[in-house]
Amino acid sequence: MTLRHAMTLGAALTLAGAAGATTVTTFGDSLNAGVVIGSGISNTNFVVNTNTSNGVQTGIKAFERFVGDISSNMGTYYAQPGESPVSGAAGAPADPGTATWNYLYSVDLGAMTFAEVAVNVAIDFNPAAGNSDVFEFELVSTLAAQNVDISSLSLFQDSQNLGFGFWQSIGDPNIYPFNPFAPGEYTMSVDVVRLSDSAHLSGVNMTVVVVPLPTPIGLAAAGLLAIPAIRRRRV
Repeated sequence: MTLRHAMTLGAALTLAGAAGATTVTTFGDSLNAGVVIGSGISNTNFVVNTNTSNGVQTGIKAFERFVGDISSNMGTYYAQPGESPVSGAAGAPADPGTATWNYLYSVDLGAMTFAEVAVNVAIDFNPAAGNSDVFEFELVSTLAAQNVDISSLSLFQDSQNLGFGFWQSIGDPNIYPFNPFAPGEYTMSVDVVRLSDSAHLSGVNMTVVVVPLPTPIGLAAAGLLAIPAIRRRRV
């Protein structure tokens, strides 16, 4: 089940840097720009942060590769361990080293361009909770190094998998080895900062919890244990 939730006023409205702009974070939401990359990726189930002063918007979500949205709750997404298939075709073999889930993030600058901002992206490859094995990169300089015209670019979206070779291509080739079968949790964040005054314009983060589905025996045992518990509460 996916929950759509707008935080209470006191929690949702936050100051964004020196400019004093206000941002609003919503969960289970859609992007103003829609999803403009990939195939069959829905414009739903995002964590979205919108700057109410200038319309700058960031969004992020996890989803099952070749399948679609997964269960989420207030910025936490729940995925299964294991490898994804190489395609969405029935009976497709596994794609070695890739997770069952992908992520997608979006940076929509509205009337601004990427020449005016820095975009900091942080990815956690270690399934241990609260670890410091985080890979960080600055998106705009990465795009510029690939000869992207950042002076005319106002919207950027990207979808990746922690098992893709993309990470070694833009950073440390010895990046923390990713094990798609390991249960645990992974965090990711995207933050937009204006260069002229270092104002934080928008930012989102999420956690992906990878946990095996309960076995039929486990589910049956849980059901049997629940019966006496219910009976005790009736006494």
